[in-house]
Amino acid sequence: MRNGVPDNGPGLAADREYIEGRLATVASWERVVRKLGDLDLADLEALEAKGTIEALATQVADALVELAELYTREERIERAERRLAEPWPIASVASSRVLVWPEWKLEPLVELLGALRETLVAGDAPALCLRHDAELDEPSEVALATLEAAYARVFPALEAVEVLLLADPIAPEELGRLGRAVDLALEARPGDALREAWLVATGAKLVSLAELSAKPSRSSAL
Repeated sequence: MRNGVPDNGPGLAADREYIEGRLATVASWERVVRKLGDLDLADLEALEAKGTIEALATQVADALVELAELYTREERIERAERRLAEPWPIASVASSRVLVWPEWKLEPLVELLGALRETLVAGDAPALCLRHDAELDEPSEVALATLEAAYARVFPALEAVEVLLLADPIAPEELGRLGRAVDLALEARPGDALREAWLVATGAKLVSLAELSAKPSRSSAL
């Protein structure tokens, strides 16, 4: 990830690139291994007499190392693809979830919670899933204290509102899992290209604050 914006990165993409780049070489190694399997004792004795058996043994050893690496990466890709097909785990009892990557300052958080107040206290309210990036946002303890202060200002009666903090590292290739785990994502503020690119990469349906804060009786966003 560069400046918070997803890129191909290491891992799954690197394994795929490795396999694609080695297909021709691997095919030649497989031919070497098959050739060895076809040799009988007389063939081996003939190769030894010619002084080429050691070179063949080296070729076979190299082939086995290469094939083992290929198969390891293929298995790793299969495991990763199975994992990527699963939604990102979010511990919520709400029937719907809204993803937001807020600006972790008091006034923007008060503005956000204030705009969503009626939506969050309504019956069958969504869970508000707030993204926090340890590298790009305020330190987690500062962010939590700021969120608590904003919550106290917007919900002085301490209404039961489900607000979840998503602070675990999320690799670029895992963003689709997060998108499948939520129902909607709030658009970033105008001009915030970094957050906007990240939210788009999740694949979640993006909505404006006006759409999200509309009264449930008049809103079909959720």
